[in-house]
Amino acid sequence: MVDLQDLEAWASQGFAVLPCQSIVDGHCSCGDPSCHSPGKHPRTANGVKAASSDPAQLATWLERWPDANWAVATGERSGVWVLDIDKHKHDGQASLNEWLKQSHATMPKTRVVATGGGGWHYYFAGDEGLRSRANVLPGVDVRANGGYVLLPGSNHISGGTYSVARDVEPRMADERLVELARSSASNASLSSGSSLLDPIPEGERDDTLFRMGCSLRRKLGDDRPAIEALVLERARRSGFSDKEALRKVEQAFQQDHTDVVPDFFISEAPRVNLRGAAAIRDMPRPPYLIEGVLPEGALFQVFGQTGSYKSFVMLDMLASVANGIPWMGHEANAPGPVAFVLGEGGYDAGVRMDAWMIAHPSASDLRIAYSIEEQLDLMDAGGVEAIIEDLEAYRLANFGDQAWRLIVFDTQADHMPSGDEDKSRDFTVMKRSIQRIAHATGAAVGLVHHTGWDDSRERGSSRQRQALDVVMQVKNQRITNIKQKAGPLFDPIAFDVEVFGDSVIVRGITPIEAASETMEADIETGRDVLTYLVDHPGASGNNVQRDLNLGRSGTWPRVRDLLEELDLLKVKRDVNGKVRGIEASERGLAFYGIAPGDR
Repeated sequence: MVDLQDLEAWASQGFAVLPCQSIVDGHCSCGDPSCHSPGKHPRTANGVKAASSDPAQLATWLERWPDANWAVATGERSGVWVLDIDKHKHDGQASLNEWLKQSHATMPKTRVVATGGGGWHYYFAGDEGLRSRANVLPGVDVRANGGYVLLPGSNHISGGTYSVARDVEPRMADERLVELARSSASNASLSSGSSLLDPIPEGERDDTLFRMGCSLRRKLGDDRPAIEALVLERARRSGFSDKEALRKVEQAFQQDHTDVVPDFFISEAPRVNLRGAAAIRDMPRPPYLIEGVLPEGALFQVFGQTGSYKSFVMLDMLASVANGIPWMGHEANAPGPVAFVLGEGGYDAGVRMDAWMIAHPSASDLRIAYSIEEQLDLMDAGGVEAIIEDLEAYRLANFGDQAWRLIVFDTQADHMPSGDEDKSRDFTVMKRSIQRIAHATGAAVGLVHHTGWDDSRERGSSRQRQALDVVMQVKNQRITNIKQKAGPLFDPIAFDVEVFGDSVIVRGITPIEAASETMEADIETGRDVLTYLVDHPGASGNNVQRDLNLGRSGTWPRVRDLLEELDLLKVKRDVNGKVRGIEASERGLAFYGIAPGDR
């Protein structure tokens, strides 16, 4: 437990701190049983931005939340940055020790906090202009500007407590350690050859060439001659010896990069991992992110024609998940951060988001992130790793330990510029890319796509529907579930479009509301039907359906049966119930004000 004296001691050292949720009876004090950041997310409305070193503010917070966990805002707010070492996802300490050995960097005797989960926080003086980022080494994250770490005395979901392991002033980090925190191997891009081979300033050559070797290893696998050629070329342009350059390549090959190589670039011989049927039957079913609609971690697609409001449907889904409010009548079970990556149409993203917020005044936009008009290439393995790195860095800086819940790329075509959507092989690469993103972030990942010439299906290869977990179509203000791998198809969802602010929002309507609106429209269509029958005596139902364009989705049979039920239309049927003729009824003519003799 952290008391006021502890907080004032941290504040007196220049640290800005903030209250967080805590662990109560083995659960997060926020009350959400599915909380993905138990005991770690801020209690303050503005998150880490509210961090303070004002004793009066700290006393007020402590009085309000006496059982709170507490965190220090890292970066320029407190003049420190932290290496966060995780021992569960990867052995972060082993990764760091190996890197220190390979890079000949030294670790100063600085402040160390033992985390409640068995990891470590290494504190370093200065903010160095760093930003928070994930996985600079396997199991090693950086907490800097925009981030935070829990303070000693805070409790952990495992039952452990954060405690001081080395109680000294934070020291300045080794220059190479700062460079590790500042950038990672995935920053170099094979697609930008000029920057890849630019001369390296003196004092940065060792580390830059090592990181370059790691980056090339990730992208080119075991093609050592090609990697050596590129590293040697840059070393020569930088006045660096061939011997030392080749040593950097050797160090890069000694690093374990298997955790960051996309599965579709791994070239080792495949093995069959056989398990008994009983084990398969006992495998847990994926829980739903949106009840009955979208499982957690699913790969999905929403397609529709231009103007079908599919992007508005996606915005509504993202914002609903971020806020934990029902989406189109289906519960959102695990609220958390979401990201909307727009390859087109970003110019009006702000007014659309503003309209949604006006329509939902009790909601918040704090857990909604955007990428505007960036056409990322999901066909490129290195690019996918960079996307993951940026997603995780943003998450750490803005949401702490809250995991991404939903990430949507709009549109699919914009984000596969080097691929051909008509080729099944290219979509296989696309699918594995979003699968890699889903596995790395824990989020459900979606693609917004267009219909083809046949508006009953998505544009491009049939492989799409086979490869994805969930497929939905948006058409005529209805959302239809085309595929649902985890369970039964959900019932079609009807929605209204309403004006708010300078844009519109979509709002789910109940089956009764949808039926009522459909009935009104069908009754109005009856006017055209009866007028046609007056103008075309003896016309058949097929004539009516064809000439009035009522052949879509069973429209004509529905309209015909409704008009018959209301006695607005006479329908002649044989003994088997088959329709043999139709004509306007007198009641129908009177209802619509149609006078046959006047036409």
